[in-house]
Amino acid sequence: MKQFDRVPTVEKCKTELEEIAKEMGLPIEDPKVPVEWCKRGGWYDDEVAEKLITPLYFRK
Repeated sequence: MKQFDRVPTVEKCKTELEEIAKEMGLPIEDPKVPVEWCKRGGWYDDEVAEKLITPLYFRK
């Protein structure tokens, strides 16, 4: 399936990130998790970036 055949949702992306974090033995907040997720075809839109990615990985 092409990545653009599915629409990312906050819930789906979070679940995928949690699964990868668990596999890697890391907390979901570890920056290695989204890198691996993207390598596996994970992607997100503006809504997911605002509600999930930015709060998890770009804290002030």
